[in-house]
Amino acid sequence: GSVFPARDPVAISLPRCTIAYDSRSDVLDAIKKQGCHIVKPTRHIPALTGIRAVAAGIVFFGHVIEPHASELPAILDYGWTGVNIFFALSGYLFTYLYTDTILNGSFSWKDYIKRRIIRIYPLTTLVVLIAVVSQWGELGIENIVLHLTLLHAWFPSVREKLNSPMWTLTLEESYYFIAPVLIYHLGRFYQDRSQRQRSGLIIGIIMPTLLILFLTLALSQGLTGLYLSALDYVTGQWDSGAWTFTIFGRIVEFVSGMLAASIARVVLPKKHWKIVPEYSIKLKEKDMQ
Repeated sequence: GSVFPARDPVAISLPRCTIAYDSRSDVLDAIKKQGCHIVKPTRHIPALTGIRAVAAGIVFFGHVIEPHASELPAILDYGWTGVNIFFALSGYLFTYLYTDTILNGSFSWKDYIKRRIIRIYPLTTLVVLIAVVSQWGELGIENIVLHLTLLHAWFPSVREKLNSPMWTLTLEESYYFIAPVLIYHLGRFYQDRSQRQRSGLIIGIIMPTLLILFLTLALSQGLTGLYLSALDYVTGQWDSGAWTFTIFGRIVEFVSGMLAASIARVVLPKKHWKIVPEYSIKLKEKDMQ
């Protein structure tokens, strides 16, 4: 068989050859003529959409009952858990989407940052502009700039002044910068564990995962404590919301999702694409031109 040097290839493994193809119709036609039904890989995970819906429902219900919390059973006052789920989902999705490219060396920081900016900043800018117009003259320049740069959650004085739910975006932005580094190390670790599965699932995967989770919790406590001490030393202020509104206090949720995705990559079969070969194929270079 032969390998087509596509610019943005997707690898296909068949009985007697490996083909890398892009979206050009002539390449796909050449492959299909050989008797294969090919479905391009998808990054959409339907199950996570359902989990997102549940998390959104929990948050919404929590805000609805918040004014009446004192009149309701304490068991209903758990709307904040929906936010935890969202952070864990972010960790899971980033690990799912980027582990392969980070480990094989094709990851690009430039493209990664560009995609993050395109995804988060247009809507953020729109929300800030609407808030500025609707509260004309009430918001200071510092407040507006900190919200536009998504740094506002680090500053208690403006944290919830413009649009209170936006504090979560500061954590997401903070996670964006550290995610590739964490994904690389977790990916290498679990890749190594998967190659040495003689130790079994419990000893080889579960126990190390619990240890990583425990160390992450300890790191979260330590970093938050250091941050509070530094803040108190520099400004003389104590930020009681640091455990909730900073990446130091919330890193455990993100890492929990990353660990779940890392385990899934090792334990569950990969289904990034479907290929149903009718017979083994051999493509010559002239067939791919």
